Amino acid sequence: MEILKKTLFAHPAFQTLSAAFEQKKTVRLQRVAGSFRAFVSAYLAETHHRPLLYLAADLDSAERMYDDLRLLCPQQKVIFLPSVEFEPYDTNPPSPSQLSLRMEATQVFVEEDQWLAVATPEGLTSHFPMPESFLDHQLFLKTGGKTDFETLVTQLHEAGLKREDMVEKVGDFSVRGGIIDLFVWNYEDPLRIEFFGNEIESIRTFDVFTQRSTGTVKEISILPNLSRSVVRPAFLDAFLPSGTILFAEDTQVALQKTEERFAKAGHIFKQLQAEQVEERPPENLYMSGEQLENLFSRFLFCNTNLVEDTVGETIDFRIAPHPDFNGSMKRFLQYVQNESAQSDGVRIEIQAMNQSQAERLREIIEEEEIPFNGRI
Repeated sequence: MEILKKTLFAHPAFQTLSAAFEQKKTVRLQRVAGSFRAFVSAYLAETHHRPLLYLAADLDSAERMYDDLRLLCPQQKVIFLPSVEFEPYDTNPPSPSQLSLRMEATQVFVEEDQWLAVATPEGLTSHFPMPESFLDHQLFLKTGGKTDFETLVTQLHEAGLKREDMVEKVGDFSVRGGIIDLFVWNYEDPLRIEFFGNEIESIRTFDVFTQRSTGTVKEISILPNLSRSVVRPAFLDAFLPSGTILFAEDTQVALQKTEERFAKAGHIFKQLQAEQVEERPPENLYMSGEQLENLFSRFLFCNTNLVEDTVGETIDFRIAPHPDFNGSMKRFLQYVQNESAQSDGVRIEIQAMNQSQAERLREIIEEEEIPFNGRI
C-alpha cells in the first residue's frame, strides 16, 4: 500500500493542492472519484502534519471513508464521529457502538494533536461536553490503587452510568457489598471492581449472562457519557486546533442537512415546551447552518462539490473510477488490455491484497498474453 501511495502522491495535482494550502486558499477538487478521496486525505495529513476532519455526505460514505483511512494510514489515529440520535431530542437509548465511537473521538480531540477524523453532518453538528468537563469526569482506576468507595459510586453516576440491581447492558452499574460491576462504553466486556476498604483488590472482566469472571485487567479508563448532562455543552470548534484541515465531500449537502435538522429541532422544542417538558433549547444542542458555514471559513478547507464555486481555486485530478467487473476476471482482463493499448502514456497500478494474489495476477496476465506496462 505504501508503494501505491508513493506513486499516487507523485501526481502533479497534489503539489498544486499543497501550494494552494500554503497560500491558505479554499480549494475545490474536481474529478476525485471513489476511494481517491481517502488518498487525498492521507496525503494532506501526512504531508502537512496537521489534523484532518473529513465531512462525509451521509453515513454510508462516512463508513467507507473510515475503513479506507484505517487501511491507508495504519500508523495514524483514525476516529469516527457519528450522531447518537435518530432525530433531534430523541429519547430512545443511543446505540452503544455509536456512542462508544463518539466518546473515543472526543477523547482523541482532547488528548491528541494529530489525527484523522471522519464525521457525518449530524455527528459533526451535534453538541459535545466542554473539553474540561470531559476531562474532569474521566476516571482512571488500577489494581492496588486507592479511591473512596462511596465517592466512586457518585462519580460513576456523574459520568453518565445508571445504577441498577444487576448489570445487563452498556451504561449500567451495580453495587453489591464491596463490589462494583459496570458496563462502560469503551470496553467490550463488563467490568467487576472488588474493593477491600478503599483499596482496589482486583479488576476483572465478566460474562453478562453467566456473571462469571472471564479475565483480569490491571487498569481501566472510564470515558464519561455527558450527552444528557446539564453540564454546559460545546460544539466541535472548541476542540479543533487552529491548523486543522477540513475536507467536505459536498458542502451544500452538509449545509442543507444541518439547516433542516436545526429547523426540525426548533419545531420539536416548541412541542416539548407546549407539553411542559423541560429541555435545553436547540441552539445549545445543535449547530445551525450559519455556524457550520462559519466553521468552514475558519480553517484550511477543501471540498469535492459537484457545483463549481467562485470562491477559491479548482484543482482537477482527472481521476475516474474503473468499471464494475462484477467478479468477472474476463471483464477485468479486457479492461487491462484496453488500458494498456492506450497511446497517451497510461500506466496501470494494480493493488493486490497480498503477495500470492499479486503473483497469480501476473501469471494470468502473462497466460493471456496481455501487453501489460504497469505494476502489481
